[in-house]
Amino acid sequence: MFESTLLVSSWITAALLVSLSWFIYKYSKNFVVEVNYWKYIYQGIVFFAASEIARPLHLIISEFFNVYLIYSISGSILLVYGFYMLYKTEHV
Repeated sequence: MFESTLLVSSWITAALLVSLSWFIYKYSKNFVVEVNYWKYIYQGIVFFAASEIARPLHLIISEFFNVYLIYSISGSILLVYGFYMLYKTEHV
């Protein structure tokens, strides 16, 4: 029971993250900038969505925990870099 609830909640979270990244991708096409920091932001969100898909799978197959960690770390690095570039170029 717990595994199926975790699976459904992770997939719902992943779907919300993918829709958020799609919105950011469409919104970022309105800007013409030299360094497209939005690209790093929405790619980081996509990596977090992939980690949300892999998270409940490591309960079934233990090797998926490494995939979950890789996607989570990659997503956080991309998000931090994207928001740093946003802060540096836009002077928020």
